[in-house]
Amino acid sequence: MNELVFKHRLWKLQRKRNKLQKSHQRATKEAEGRHADWNELQGMAARYFAQLDEIDEAIHRLHHQLIVTQAEKYLIPVPDFDDNRQAWVYFAETNKVRLRDTELVKLKLAIQREQKHRRDVWQTWLTLLTGFAGALIGLISVLG
Repeated sequence: MNELVFKHRLWKLQRKRNKLQKSHQRATKEAEGRHADWNELQGMAARYFAQLDEIDEAIHRLHHQLIVTQAEKYLIPVPDFDDNRQAWVYFAETNKVRLRDTELVKLKLAIQREQKHRRDVWQTWLTLLTGFAGALIGLISVLG
């Protein structure tokens, strides 16, 4: 997954969460205005939080997918589920596993270090080539 696809999917999920929040606020005000009983308000809140949890879980899975994809791109080892089960967490609701937040942070830091290393290599080459081009232009102007 590339950054553009990630950002688009994240934007859609955040927009969905915002719409849900606004809808819940309107529904709650309307229910309170008609003096709904406590059980109805509790039911509305339970449905709202269940939907909110689904969206938040989808956002977390999206981040997980991006970080794991980037780690694979840079050949950074992702903890193996069979070898390191403490690094993973199981979600019964979705019947899926994903890396714990601490492991995601470790991977993200390793990705950032690798990106910085690659950027530094390119900057070194670019500096050398710029210096060489300047020397070549100076030599041509002296000879020409």
